[in-house]
Amino acid sequence: MKMKEQRLLEKIEHLRRVMHKTAENEGLTGPNSIQISQQLDELMNEYEINRKHKEKMERQ
Repeated sequence: MKMKEQRLLEKIEHLRRVMHKTAENEGLTGPNSIQISQQLDELMNEYEINRKHKEKMERQ
């Protein structure tokens, strides 16, 4: 796994833990939970785009 992919996965996992704790304390609809969820969505989208690009390049 490339360093960029590994770093993204580490960030995603970290934000998942933060989101879980924040949601426990503030609820899923709290402003901090929503903000963290949006950050997590962005990272997951970036990871997915990179993964698809990598697969496309490997097929060529």
